Amino acid sequence: MINEAEDRFIQTVVSVVKKGSSRPITAITSDGQAVFVKLNGGLSSPIAAMSEMLSRAIGRAIGLPIIEMSLITLDQRADISRVDTEVRDLLRKSYGLNASSVFYPDAIDVDLLNDSVIHTPVRERIFIYDLLLMNVDRSFANSNLLHIGTSEYSIDYEASFMVMGALHAKDYLSSDAVRRALRHNPLYRPGITDESIAREFDALAEVDIASIVMKIPDAWFMFLSTDAGDCKRKLIKSITQHITNKDGYIELYRQLESIEFISEQERKRRNLENRNRFAAKYTL
Repeated sequence: MINEAEDRFIQTVVSVVKKGSSRPITAITSDGQAVFVKLNGGLSSPIAAMSEMLSRAIGRAIGLPIIEMSLITLDQRADISRVDTEVRDLLRKSYGLNASSVFYPDAIDVDLLNDSVIHTPVRERIFIYDLLLMNVDRSFANSNLLHIGTSEYSIDYEASFMVMGALHAKDYLSSDAVRRALRHNPLYRPGITDESIAREFDALAEVDIASIVMKIPDAWFMFLSTDAGDCKRKLIKSITQHITNKDGYIELYRQLESIEFISEQERKRRNLENRNRFAAKYTL
């Protein structure tokens, strides 16, 4: 479930996290907890925040190892003296409720490029969930998996085309770009059984989607210039339709095998080749 903010607010902004393009921050809350915050005023827009919080809450509801998100208030009470002027402007643009999680300073990114065992039963479940979400933001270079102590957790669900499609009344299930991204998901492997996929979708069908969606802050829907209540009802309907379409997702998974896989090394080689061609064509 999504933990509600209650009276928790950011007391001190500690630092800006350099990783990624959305410029998240670390902070100390009013109850003394260290947190990682994705700011709505940056590239982590309210739409990305909705995708993040819905995806994490639904995944946790079926027992996936996903770090929990909660709502936190950012306003003028925050001490922002430790960060520069540009970041302070971003913080002010992000006043209101933002998505946060506990900050684990000793967490280690999982390096799938050098992992001797990529495919495990838990990672298979995470991939099947990526399939449902049409999560395109997992790659060998960016695993979005963390080691925390002796456990492994999945993070970063801002790029769920299932959620974004529901918000914009678009269906990305037949998108070639989405299918290519899923084929290049490092947790993909041939041979996942129909039964395994169906089992995850059966578990998802038991989740109270409405109660999760209704906890999304109404203010976040102002970004879409639409009524929050109406948009939430559409979200509930669309997500439920996707969850009950397990045959469609089994077919989507089958289609992935026919898509050419391009390794990270080959991708870099092709990019360099294209840049060299461009330079040769336009350099005087």
